[in-house]
Amino acid sequence: MNKPLKIYNASAGSGKTYQLVLQFLRLILSNQSDNSIKEIIAMTFTNKAANEMKERIITSLFGLANYSEIKDNTILGYFNQLKEDGYSEKEIFSRSKKQLKKLLHAYEDFHVMTIDKFNLKLIRQFSRDLDLPGKFEVILDEKEIIEQSIDLLIDNIGKKKHALSTSLVYNYAKNNIDEGKRWDIRNQMLDFLQILNKENYFSKISELKNKKTNPNSISEWNKKINSINSTYIEKCTKAFLLFQQLNIEDDSLPGKSTVGNQLRKMGKFRSLKENINISTINACKKDTPKGRTFPEQLKQIILDANLYREKNTSKFELLSLLKSNYYKISLLRFVSNEINNIKNENQLIRISEFNKLVSILIQDSSTPYIYEKIGTKYKHFLLDEFQDTSRLQWLNMIPLIEESISTGNINFIVGDPKQAIYRFRNGMAEQFVELPKIYNPENFSHLKRSSELFEASGINEELEVNRRSGMEIIKFNNFLFEHLSKELLNNSSFYHSSTQKTHRKNIGYVHLVSHKLEEKKQIERQVDYIEKYIL
Repeated sequence: MNKPLKIYNASAGSGKTYQLVLQFLRLILSNQSDNSIKEIIAMTFTNKAANEMKERIITSLFGLANYSEIKDNTILGYFNQLKEDGYSEKEIFSRSKKQLKKLLHAYEDFHVMTIDKFNLKLIRQFSRDLDLPGKFEVILDEKEIIEQSIDLLIDNIGKKKHALSTSLVYNYAKNNIDEGKRWDIRNQMLDFLQILNKENYFSKISELKNKKTNPNSISEWNKKINSINSTYIEKCTKAFLLFQQLNIEDDSLPGKSTVGNQLRKMGKFRSLKENINISTINACKKDTPKGRTFPEQLKQIILDANLYREKNTSKFELLSLLKSNYYKISLLRFVSNEINNIKNENQLIRISEFNKLVSILIQDSSTPYIYEKIGTKYKHFLLDEFQDTSRLQWLNMIPLIEESISTGNINFIVGDPKQAIYRFRNGMAEQFVELPKIYNPENFSHLKRSSELFEASGINEELEVNRRSGMEIIKFNNFLFEHLSKELLNNSSFYHSSTQKTHRKNIGYVHLVSHKLEEKKQIERQVDYIEKYIL
């Protein structure tokens, strides 16, 4: 069945760009009207990819229009595909020549761009509707404006109208000194404020900015942390003292020095962060072997201390996170105000705001009205690198694509969840995995209705043949992804169609080098903990 929404799962080297160019050629050769090129829009993730696709389309059209003079395997492939579609050689030559001439004479109607550029086009056309300045500039380096806002916050210390923020900055610096950290808060704030660029935190940040913090909270959290620590230390010390009193030799214990050394360490514990090793816990849970000494009373005290730690670890971590991030959260609204002042004074828009602004636009305007404003009605959407599309970007695209497929127009979505490398820029590969259904973890009712149409109109196809890599490389990748699909339970669906077939005859070579990576701070994880407690 020929369905209007085609989804290609395209692993590395499987001819993704080839397919996209082929589909573009099919669309413009099948429609000879004046608007045929203007009605197609192809979107990808980077400017480099967009420029490469533009070049491939123009080169291919030129090759087809002058086929007798150019000997190129790729163009030969397009030529044969189009002949299989039912075109005669004469039709391919004449139609390609006509469309190439049309494209070059109206190059502004050749819409191959990044999603951000498409969003910018919408925002500029609707700047009045969105209450934006007429001539705004886009900030690509968002770190720069965040740094400026923190510097302004620090520059305002001591000024009368900034008494509250001054007090918070002073106490923040003092708290850092008390904890043996650097008093300079700038870098800590800069790390924390990267959440301002994260789509999934936008709604939470809005709530946090308007939430008043209680200066007595830190004292209360400290009391709870100290209470948890004291109880745990008391239980661990009790185990150590009994062990000392019983005067048991390490060689008499099950596990020998492993258990003995652990018991001696328990006498020096100063925080819930210090854990009892698994060998000691297992020895406590098992019957004591013959010839060994491990009194039941001592076992129970150790297990009691471990159970207390297990029950209180989540609470302890949450309280510690709240305490360490209290000043950052408290200063969030002041920094946010400074960012808004900088934007207003310089007529700036942060690139991370694009999707949010377009979301407002899409929700408040009908699709025909949007097309009327931008002067073009797109009938065909070709979306590349879909695994890196963010949640808001996809939600913004759905109404436009929905109108297209509802009238039977052809649309293409290409992606590979295994190559999802832009989660740090809000990419969400789960959306591609779910297609043709619409990924809807929020259970929005309007998306359920749209999803029914997408599912009925969509078909998935696998590009299985790797035309780029040698046999050993493909064999290794197949083995690796098959193994990962079993180990990575949460994302196993990313690898359900990962097996590739070989095309090239060369063998290839794989060499693995392993480097131990330093564990980095997980800001997002901290915010998740905090929002559960505060909001």
